[in-house]
Parts: sequence; structure tokens; C-alpha cells
Amino acid sequence: MRFFSVVVLFLFSFMAFAEGAGFRSLSYEWVDSSRNNRVVPVKIYYPESDEGKSWPMIIFSHGLGGTREGYAYLGEYWAKNGFISVHLQHAGSDDAVWKDVPHQPRR
Repeated sequence: MRFFSVVVLFLFSFMAFAEGAGFRSLSYEWVDSSRNNRVVPVKIYYPESDEGKSWPMIIFSHGLGGTREGYAYLGEYWAKNGFISVHLQHAGSDDAVWKDVPHQPRR
């Protein structure tokens, strides 16, 4: 519960900031050679700035059935407010768990 409270306070603290100018995003497919060249899709949102400044980073996990494209509104918001946001896609728990799966009626 304590961790949850800290996360909630952290997220609400963003609301105190005025929305920044802009953001950019990049999509990558990293390859993990230690795991049989497993592909790790990643989308990175970052502040649009030419200041050469370093920014704090948020590592974001989409949860079961999601992808790196999900929760873009959070990545954009955080980037506009001075954070780098890294959205990783997890093979095996991404949209492959529901995509192309035939509908099963409830019992």
C-alpha cells in the first residue's frame, strides 16, 4: 500500500506543472542476444528541447495484452512535462494473448 501511495503522489505531482512545449517519440526494436535474439519492441517519448539538458526517466510497463503503442497519452504527457518515458513491449504478455484468438462463448 505504501508503494501505491508513493506512485499516486508521484503521478499527481505532474498535474502541478504547466504543460510544456512539445515532445518527440522514437520506436525501436532492441535485440536481446542473451535470449536467442529475442526482439524487444520499445517506444521512447522525450521532451522536445535543444537545451542539452538531462531528463529524469520513467520505465513504463503496459500490462497484460498491451503493446508499446498503448498509453501513448501518458508518454506524451510525461514528455511534455520534462520526463523521458520508455514503453517496453513484453513478448508473450503483449497483444499476442488476445490477437487472432477465436471467440469462446462463456460457460
